[in-house]
Amino acid sequence: MFIMASLLLTMNACSSKPQVGTFNELPAPAQQFITTYFTQSDIAWIQWERDGMSKEYEVRLNNGTWMEFYGDGSLETIECKPNAVPDGIVPPAIATYVSTQFPQAFIVKYHIDRREREVELNNDLDLVFDLNGNFKYIDD
Repeated sequence: MFIMASLLLTMNACSSKPQVGTFNELPAPAQQFITTYFTQSDIAWIQWERDGMSKEYEVRLNNGTWMEFYGDGSLETIECKPNAVPDGIVPPAIATYVSTQFPQAFIVKYHIDRREREVELNNDLDLVFDLNGNFKYIDD
């Protein structure tokens, strides 16, 4: 019984429910990202959640745009539907590929992970790129 109670307490400590946060609680890279592309007055709310040993942050803007940041403050995802992701966020190689191959479309979501980058276009196509911005495939 004691082992079971200890296990439950440990699991609860490693994962938490989302907590309300403030701009000043965001890591410096996340603050810099927001002030580069948006303003603090655009922020509707900020929350963070512990994922294992690190935190993840979510920021929602008044216009519906939302962003997720890794614990170190680096961007994980930005979604601006139905609007385009602001210029300068998506690497030039990816932006050029999209504008060349899909001239009638624009990027509404951008996601970064350890192995690849993914964009979603306003026509619902999901394109996957390697970390250098080279096109890999269309995701179904």
